[in-house]
Amino acid sequence: PYDTHMNRGRFNAYIGSGIGYVYVSREDRFSFDASAPVVPETAASIYIPGLIGLSYSIGSLTDLSLEFKGMFSFSDELDGNVGYNQFNDHFFQTQLVLRRLLRNSIK
Repeated sequence: PYDTHMNRGRFNAYIGSGIGYVYVSREDRFSFDASAPVVPETAASIYIPGLIGLSYSIGSLTDLSLEFKGMFSFSDELDGNVGYNQFNDHFFQTQLVLRRLLRNSIK
């Protein structure tokens, strides 16, 4: 814990979690043929997002971060492959973030 961002270290690790809701509207086709019938489908689920990251302070107001995120849902119907395996749909992403912090002008 720091009073301001100016007192943070050169490297910082962080984690995050929460709860969310996702709604998917898609068009399913059961063939690679363009004339195949389109079946509109929808799916929804509650999910738990998880995040771990490492940031490096480039300057007093600029950070470069590497983040790994996961979205753990409670449904197997989000991607349209229902019953394909025994697990629910889980989505993952990695991103590189350039973060510019705001100045604190309150004294």
